[in-house]
Amino acid sequence: MISAFDIYALKSIINSPRLDPYKTENFDELFPIYRDNELEEWKTFDGSRVSVGNTGQTHDRTGTLPHYLKLVDYEPLPIIPNSFSKSFKEICFERAKEIIRIADGRRINISWSGGLDSTTLLFCFLEIGDLKQFKVFCNYNSIVESGVLFDKYIKNRLEYDLSPPVVSPQFGEGVIVTGYHGDALFPHYNNLLFNNCFYGPWEDWISNKQHKIIDPILENYPVKITTIQEFQSFLEINFKWQWSKTFKKRNTVKSVADRILNFYDTVDFQIWAMANYEPKYIDERRNTWKWPERELLRELIGKCFYTENKLIQRSHYNVTDTNWVMLLEDGTNLYKKDLL
Repeated sequence: MISAFDIYALKSIINSPRLDPYKTENFDELFPIYRDNELEEWKTFDGSRVSVGNTGQTHDRTGTLPHYLKLVDYEPLPIIPNSFSKSFKEICFERAKEIIRIADGRRINISWSGGLDSTTLLFCFLEIGDLKQFKVFCNYNSIVESGVLFDKYIKNRLEYDLSPPVVSPQFGEGVIVTGYHGDALFPHYNNLLFNNCFYGPWEDWISNKQHKIIDPILENYPVKITTIQEFQSFLEINFKWQWSKTFKKRNTVKSVADRILNFYDTVDFQIWAMANYEPKYIDERRNTWKWPERELLRELIGKCFYTENKLIQRSHYNVTDTNWVMLLEDGTNLYKKDLL
């Protein structure tokens, strides 16, 4: 079974006989649905309003639309309880405490890009944990993106490593914490910005052809979708969750991949995001996006250039090998040479 794959690498070997064992029996029926309805980036990127973009697969967590490849079982969508009232801040600190318990005294390696997601989790750990337990892995792009945060809060307080390779960084012993699923908790900002369409009914967002695919999926989604930004959140939670779970594990040896924990990968974070308990942004300005993270960081480090002006941008400090095609459930990584 396949845990993850890269669309752009898959394009070059999709017709290879060596890929046949990884295709479902109804591949010929399903593949055109994904390709022609732009559920994945099989065509030249043109800002598709359904695809979650990047290099990942679309994986329908409602189970309504099967995939054309033999993927691992999707994680069921959470049931939203009537009594849920946790704030983003509460969930963050609960998660930080949980990871410290999981680490059980071992080192906690923090994969810090300098972006909002990884910076928020870093300062949650610093607020409640023993600084000697943490080691920050970053590079010079992380420092540039974060402004003065490295010099002021990391350089003279924490152990850190500024030399991880661009592909497959080495973390040493202990657990590895990433900021993944952070993006998936919020609507896709660039889609809304570039299309100048933050508001309005979601039905106007996609084509009639895409409605035939998406409408049945939304009928099985536990939250009613009304607005375009709610639809963007649905795409992230429903279609992109599996992609986010596996991104850091790609192109990585199993002994390292098995120690990776995605900070925002919990049921409570998903419920919080799906049910819109707090505003996720204030308006169209980039420096109001991911508002709960900004509010928490203001509380933890005060007002500064970072908390007031940090813009939303892609924040990955490692890059997947362009020859990498897929990650199997047993930890095996397959490359183009293995499938051609």
